[in-house]
Amino acid sequence: MKRLKGLRIEHIAACLSVHSLRDIPQENRDAVLWAASNGQSNINAAAYGQLSPKTIARTAKKVLETHNIIMQAYLGIEPDPVHLHGNTKEARAIRQERLEKLKKYQLTK
Repeated sequence: MKRLKGLRIEHIAACLSVHSLRDIPQENRDAVLWAASNGQSNINAAAYGQLSPKTIARTAKKVLETHNIIMQAYLGIEPDPVHLHGNTKEARAIRQERLEKLKKYQLTK
């Protein structure tokens, strides 16, 4: 669960509750919450929930996307463009502009 490493368990649970049970079934929710709270990997979460690691990875990706949207909407924090768009030239340029703005205002990342 490297993707969800920096998130609090309460935030993960809130992001899971946004999605319907059709989007993310209860077994997936339980496995992701268990893995995040115990610091386990996708493979261990899949074994715990008797699911495939691919479904756990998809669930973690949905949680991370939901968390980024919520942080952007409510706190005005822009998500890192490299995480959203991959390591493309455009994303690196956006990131460079962002870092220059932070330096201008003497803020840390």
